[in-house]
Amino acid sequence: MRRVSILALALVAIVALPDAAHACAVCFDASDENRQAFLVTTAFLSLLPLGMVTGTGIWLRRRVRERDASGAEGSESESSSS
Repeated sequence: MRRVSILALALVAIVALPDAAHACAVCFDASDENRQAFLVTTAFLSLLPLGMVTGTGIWLRRRVRERDASGAEGSESESSSS
């Protein structure tokens, strides 16, 4: 019974207050310049973490390859001196 009353209250709130669901007034601004700035900022903030993760992965891959290459050179010089 309690679950039904909570669901009914939520339904009444959704129907009675549809404007409260908007995230912010800037997202729905009539000015095209503001809307464009919002979209560019959203794209930047969405792609920034992806770029950081990709850059870190590339850096780690290069470090591992450099370390493997220097390790292979070191083992060749040890085997030739024996």
